[in-house]
Amino acid sequence: MESPPPTPPSDTAPPASEEGRPRLLAVALGALALAVYLVLAVAMLWKGLFTGSGTAVGRLQDPALFIWYLQWLPFALGHHLNPLLTTYVHYPSGANLMWKTSIVFPALLLAPVTIAFGPITSYNVLCVTAIATSGWCGYLAARRFTRSWAAAAAGGLLYGFSPYVVSQSIGHPNLALAFYPALAVIFADEILVRQRARPWRLGLLLGVVTALQLMTSEELLGETVIMAVPALLTLALLHRTEIRQRLHYVLRVAGPALLIFVALAGYPLYVQLFGPERIH
Repeated sequence: MESPPPTPPSDTAPPASEEGRPRLLAVALGALALAVYLVLAVAMLWKGLFTGSGTAVGRLQDPALFIWYLQWLPFALGHHLNPLLTTYVHYPSGANLMWKTSIVFPALLLAPVTIAFGPITSYNVLCVTAIATSGWCGYLAARRFTRSWAAAAAGGLLYGFSPYVVSQSIGHPNLALAFYPALAVIFADEILVRQRARPWRLGLLLGVVTALQLMTSEELLGETVIMAVPALLTLALLHRTEIRQRLHYVLRVAGPALLIFVALAGYPLYVQLFGPERIH
């Protein structure tokens, strides 16, 4: 009896680790992509990084604001102050920093750098890592749809070093940290198409990432949602017959996602919408 002919490879192959190749190799290739993006980001921002003590990447005005935000959060926590509110600007009324671009999550991550080396160094690190991590998330999204490391790396390069990210990196690192739109593609593919992961685990991850994006840049989160709505409606119209069979999984993901998002972002949103010095 003759053996059946081999199945032709799919154009949209799963990641290399799912094809039986060692997971360690997939991790190493991902680390290589991140290293390449870091080197390229440093090379691009070289003049702002290494032209003298106290030099910051970017234009005038806005970088100073983000440098202040980076220093404010560890200062506030160290002095038992609310990091979302301050009277250190616009005294005596103060300011509601949830209405500002206060980068709470990046400032928390970079607090050790800020404390050890100062807020200017921390800001420069933020600008470099914003480009590199955006590119890396773009790589991770592209890797789901191709077997080729080079193709996925090129996709991440086009995303992380796009005109949008590069232009924002020299003055608005909160917008240059464009990790969420790329991760949203991964979540959409897993939740709506593949549906392999445990729903509660996927929902928790989605809720955490969305809350962290809220505390990095509400503007970019809002833009992602605005773009996602027509995309989801179009997808539903094109695959109307599959909605019923996939909806149960989607709802099982949505529940944990909403719960963890409210748990993490509920208080910051309360301060923004109902706290002092809010926008009317």
